[in-house]
Amino acid sequence: MQKIIKGWLSCWLYIITAIGGFLVALLIVNWNVWPMTTKLAVAAVVSLVLHVLEEWKFPGGFYYMYNLQHGASEELSDRYPMSQLTDMLTNFIPIAFGCVMLIFGMPYVVTLMWFGLSAMEVFVHTLAGCQMKRRFDGRGKKTIYNPGLATSYLCFLPIFIGFIISFFIDRVPTILEVLLAIIFTLIMAKICVNWAENTFKCEDSSYPYDWGKGYFTKFCKDE
Repeated sequence: MQKIIKGWLSCWLYIITAIGGFLVALLIVNWNVWPMTTKLAVAAVVSLVLHVLEEWKFPGGFYYMYNLQHGASEELSDRYPMSQLTDMLTNFIPIAFGCVMLIFGMPYVVTLMWFGLSAMEVFVHTLAGCQMKRRFDGRGKKTIYNPGLATSYLCFLPIFIGFIISFFIDRVPTILEVLLAIIFTLIMAKICVNWAENTFKCEDSSYPYDWGKGYFTKFCKDE
């Protein structure tokens, strides 16, 4: 099983990139067909793909920030509580979920989940950026940038604004729709974050991030 998991981890970024490209093509082809909320939800799935690529590779290093925030020592910062396996599950599940929901017409309540995710990503990465700036201020960190912030501001924030505009132009969601979206979002968060991490986190994880600290390398030269 470990061999299969490592094989998947070695290629899953390429797979979601292909999924993202396919969704962009669908978005272009169906631009005049899909309602605005569907277009925004699909754009959010594509944004999540770009977000993962920024966090993992370009420039990468999100795991290091996350693990430090959650109390990991420097020795465990490459694997605990977040490892490649747990973070893959955290991100791949909603990407797959978005694709399945698109097959079923992207129900309106589901689109609202992506509205919530967009707001959450902007808030979380802004807060994390402020925390990291304070933490590494003595090592030359001058901005709140952290891996994931660029796609949060350039992708998720415009999508969040787009949803608000759609509420005025198309329709305002009902209270029931909002409540259902909140419930479904909490369930998804429990599965993607809590379940994945609580089930697979391990101080001796076989799936550490083994290609360096990415963006944070320049602030950790003395460690």
